Amino acid sequence: MEKFNQITIRSLRSDHGTEFKNNVLDQFIVSKGISQNFSSVRTPQQNGVAERRNHMLIEAVRSMLIESRHSIQFWAEAVNTACYTQNRSLIVKRFKKTPYELFRGRKPNICNTYFPKYRLKKYLKINHFEVPKLISH
Repeated sequence: MEKFNQITIRSLRSDHGTEFKNNVLDQFIVSKGISQNFSSVRTPQQNGVAERRNHMLIEAVRSMLIESRHSIQFWAEAVNTACYTQNRSLIVKRFKKTPYELFRGRKPNICNTYFPKYRLKKYLKINHFEVPKLISH
């Protein structure tokens, strides 16, 4: 991200997830001079923006899977499509820009050839498993 946007990351704030608490990431953070801060355990309120973003993605994925009548095993493809779409269409009020514009510094191309429709053409058979947050209530 630093090389792409030519900015310096000074701080990383995260929850206590194992993806953020490991030796590899610790060594990388130290080598880059980044300070790491953790929110309190079991307090998603301290990560409000990330929690809200994840909730929006889950709701979009659930809707896409229900509408398309695809099974839960296709949740990863639905997440990719939902994230791609939301990054190019939702406006961050404070800046009046999309997340894509804020990160890339230019408007996204949202013509039909670049804006994917959620469809699955060919599949590999994978073992069935459940993702509890995606099962409709």
